[in-house]
Amino acid sequence: MKKSEVLYRFREYLTERGFGPGDKLPGELELAEAFGISRGDIREVLMHFSHLGLLKRIKKRGTFIQEVPYGHIQDDLAFCFQLADLPADDLLEARIAMELAIAPLLIKRINRETLERLRKNVTDMENAAEKPETADLLDRDFHLELFTLSGNSVLKILSGMLYTIFRKDYRTRFQTPRWVLRSASNHRRPAGSCVARPITDSFWMPLKPEMRKNSVN
Repeated sequence: MKKSEVLYRFREYLTERGFGPGDKLPGELELAEAFGISRGDIREVLMHFSHLGLLKRIKKRGTFIQEVPYGHIQDDLAFCFQLADLPADDLLEARIAMELAIAPLLIKRINRETLERLRKNVTDMENAAEKPETADLLDRDFHLELFTLSGNSVLKILSGMLYTIFRKDYRTRFQTPRWVLRSASNHRRPAGSCVARPITDSFWMPLKPEMRKNSVN
């Protein structure tokens, strides 16, 4: 059996049996027998997933499913997106679709503090118009912040694709003072896209009156 096949079967084994963080796996001999491979081969499989941070091996205690922090998943996914050489237009289209989808979550969860943070980001972006590469990083951070503000852990993980969208070879044509100011203006406008909406006063209109009183002018 090829190593790639064993690894695939092992992933299926873990998911089909409902293993979760903290669960202990059967011993090496039992696993080797279940997969029809040698103990040395199953040890290699366990080491492979341990190096990925998915398993934790404790001497004299056994092998356990490791709790994987969201940040690790997000970083790994972002890395995969960057290596995949996906079409820039497809990535942009996916970003816009996702941001449109999270608009109701932003309306529900944004507050004065986060509103100020987004506005500061746009102001910093405008001030960096003559330094387009710096402004482009601020532009990326603006979109990342929207996914964070959604309060949805899965969406935050998926936001890792933004690191690919803002990769230098995709963004060179946008790194001019004109484009920087245009993007900043789009972020401020109350219409046009859900990306702009959270940092305008009109964003507060759907909210309760007592929340509108706390909005920033």
